Amino acid sequence: LLGISNYKTLCFSPRDNNFWVYDEDAYKLKKVDRNGNIILESTDMVLQLGETIHPVYMQEENELLFASDTARGVFVFDLHGVYYETLPFKGVQKFQVRGDRLFFPEWNSLHSYQLKTLEEKLITLPDIDRLQDVRLENNRLYLCSTHGELEIYRY
Repeated sequence: LLGISNYKTLCFSPRDNNFWVYDEDAYKLKKVDRNGNIILESTDMVLQLGETIHPVYMQEENELLFASDTARGVFVFDLHGVYYETLPFKGVQKFQVRGDRLFFPEWNSLHSYQLKTLEEKLITLPDIDRLQDVRLENNRLYLCSTHGELEIYRY
């Protein structure tokens, strides 16, 4: 991306068809248009949080931007890149926000947390050898293994 040489994750912004990226060198969230132009950038995360973060996955949902740092948790920002809160889920590589719930897999379970109360529901997953990804879409649960196998269940 133009002007951003060190980044590990980016995500699509369904609100305006642009992309969010975390600039590891500048410690800033940046919104980039389709031509690679930076159209918005946050203040330095060290100034906002008092520490550096290293997001491995991001998603924009419900007028918020979620970014997981496996060592620190899931950070929540508004759509200007202003820090809102940290959710206490460490070790999360990938997650999905749907409505008012955050989902992430761990071993043979799918953790489901209500975002306001952090009330947890644990969903036992079918035994899949080397589970790679889990997605919930349109009342379906999609499970993908590292072998490229896809299983679909009603949810």
